[in-house]
Amino acid sequence: MVSGKIFDGPFKWELATNLSYTKNKLLSLDGVLDMKINGGGANTGKVMHALMVGKPVSAFYMLRQDGIYQTDQEVPSKLYAKGVRAGDCKYFDYNNDGDITDDDRMYVGKVTPDIYGGITSTMNWKNFDLSIFCQFAAGGKILSAWKGCGGTEGTEHLGLASSSIKGYKNGTLVNSEQFYNISKYAANHYWRGEGTSNTVPRPTLAGTFTGGFGNNLVSTRYLEDASYFKFKTITLGYSLPHSLLSKIHVTGARIFVSLDNFFTLTKYSGYDPEFSYESNPTGNSYGADFGEQATLKSFIIGASINF
Repeated sequence: MVSGKIFDGPFKWELATNLSYTKNKLLSLDGVLDMKINGGGANTGKVMHALMVGKPVSAFYMLRQDGIYQTDQEVPSKLYAKGVRAGDCKYFDYNNDGDITDDDRMYVGKVTPDIYGGITSTMNWKNFDLSIFCQFAAGGKILSAWKGCGGTEGTEHLGLASSSIKGYKNGTLVNSEQFYNISKYAANHYWRGEGTSNTVPRPTLAGTFTGGFGNNLVSTRYLEDASYFKFKTITLGYSLPHSLLSKIHVTGARIFVSLDNFFTLTKYSGYDPEFSYESNPTGNSYGADFGEQATLKSFIIGASINF
């Protein structure tokens, strides 16, 4: 931790900061295995982590998305036979066998950040005081599972039916599927033709693919940068003059306004880049965000009086 006075005149400013660097590496397992694949993550039922010798304990283990197939001619023959066409996800063929299977999963990052820390700034001028506490982290990743990762409902499932209902059309009884809603972003950015998107695939119905392929497989499509800079607490206060307080036999009085969790600078598209479904670094859903409630913001007005 480092602290010091920036200004020490009529205007006073003190600054304190702490910075931590974290690095971990799994050295060995049982002397036989060099990798242990974790079980399926909560809600998705799919693998997203593995314990890998030489890698961090919180290693993400999944397919790597390398874009979207723009034409049918780009699709390898084995995948074409599974129903893959232009507009579908292009996953990295790790073992170079022309197919996409579980054997193509790989290390793609980690949950734990490389650096994290905080900054506290305290300023005073006459009877006013302003304190700001900030927190930051960089180098970690988060899985935005709330988008529909692994085939569950989400904001970018693009074709997952919630149920089937019976109804009449022109006097004939027919089945009609009901679909989950999708986000405005997914509705405006999914693949519609060559060159229209290289990130969000085309909508597909259940049964479009065979052989375990899917556009919503656990992959880096859902993996995002979890770096952030948060203004955790901002407090502005004013201490009433002693000349005024002495007349009412009060030794001190201060009024203040405080903002908690109001501002976060991050590239993460979800509510909170700090969120994790599990707190255990070896847990199946560590570093996964299933769309839980965001950290609440608060606006506080208060006063303190000393007699």
